[in-house]
Amino acid sequence: MNKDLLPIIDYLSSAAIDPFPRYILKKEILRETPAVADIEAVHLSKWYRQLADEQWEDGSWGRFHTQDSKAPTKQIFVTTESALCRAYELSLTKDDPMIAKCIKLMERYVRGEETWTDWVEKHKDGGRGHLFARPYGSAARINMFDPENPSIQPLNNNLTAALEITSTINFFCDNIWEKDTDEYLIALIAAPSMYSALLLQNSNCMSDALQKQYLSFLWYKKDGIYYVSSVPVFVN
Repeated sequence: MNKDLLPIIDYLSSAAIDPFPRYILKKEILRETPAVADIEAVHLSKWYRQLADEQWEDGSWGRFHTQDSKAPTKQIFVTTESALCRAYELSLTKDDPMIAKCIKLMERYVRGEETWTDWVEKHKDGGRGHLFARPYGSAARINMFDPENPSIQPLNNNLTAALEITSTINFFCDNIWEKDTDEYLIALIAAPSMYSALLLQNSNCMSDALQKQYLSFLWYKKDGIYYVSSVPVFVN
């Protein structure tokens, strides 16, 4: 470790009173394995309890992607995705009981054994594309915690294959994403959305040339990355 960082590390070690900052300092900065006592302290903390107390019996936090504004009980975490993002920020892992329970549910989503309780978003295709995309959104969130999970590998492969196909027939042509076939619905999920980046990260699944082309597409896409920004990334 850089000796210049030692005073900063010493300060953080002494100033981090809450168990979560101590846990994150050890795990993410010092690259140490948190002790059992660290884990136990985290599980008793306010920030963990906020998540755990709102988790539903099935492992979700209710709807996956869209808030239920008419829900009789108001939650801090209005969707499963928002809860998972918070858990990821807190550096919880797939081995945490709360996260493991949710991953089991999302694996069933990916395999089509269950589906989200969200309303179907109906666009020009009457909702077909949204239903088609749900397993990919679920897989993307699993990938945040468990990139080696076998349930997500087929979907990862589908996205990569779609990018390979579309890259050979003008990757940057907008109307390529408008065809109503399974092949192009996969491509539709792959290119414009944040879910592709979430699902393809931490995976050595494409050639360097395709990766550069894909990242260039996302960087310069005129209307941004869906769910992230409505303007090109390079101007942010």
